[in-house]
Amino acid sequence: PTTTVLYGGAASINAAPTVGFHIEKILVDGVSQAIPHPKLFTATFTAVVAGHTISALFAIDTFTVTTTAGTNGAITPTVTANYRGPVSVTVTPDAGYQIATVLVDGVSQTLTGANSFSITLADVTADHSVSATFTSKPARIGTAYYDTLQSAYDVAADGATLETKNYKFNGLNCNTSKKIIIRGGYDGTYTARNSFSTIRGVMTIGKGSVTVERLLVQ
Repeated sequence: PTTTVLYGGAASINAAPTVGFHIEKILVDGVSQAIPHPKLFTATFTAVVAGHTISALFAIDTFTVTTTAGTNGAITPTVTANYRGPVSVTVTPDAGYQIATVLVDGVSQTLTGANSFSITLADVTADHSVSATFTSKPARIGTAYYDTLQSAYDVAADGATLETKNYKFNGLNCNTSKKIIIRGGYDGTYTARNSFSTIRGVMTIGKGSVTVERLLVQ
């Protein structure tokens, strides 16, 4: 509020924002002032012999939600959030790939869908980070990729070759008359075969035939 000062007297005027805001600009007698601290400004008038004016402009605090994505996928771009404002972030892998890791402020997250992740950061009062990495799906036929070995087998044509990564699959039921080749042990980019693929549980061949390379059954 306006303050009355006796001739030759002194006065100190404070400008302070409410929670969630900061000082954007201060004018003293129409002259812009340096703001050493965004949450408090004090103007001190000494030996007052004339009127003075002080005005303050406040702005809402903002925070950065920094997002980063590895190759073969996408994430909501880095955004600026207002104080206590919500921010939604979505992670989406490219075709043929799946989400390998998601970190929010350095903490590993559980996927929110079969091969998707989304999060809403509500009531934002600080900076945050969200990062994601991606890896190719563990089985493929040509350029088509599959989440499981069973799903690849089910759609494979007679005589098809299934390529699989160094990955542990849950069982396999071969119940058609088609002939299939399974070539296991590929690396993450399907360019080298330096390991083995694994089937955990039971592999059943009820019909047809399956020729395997670098495939373990445990």
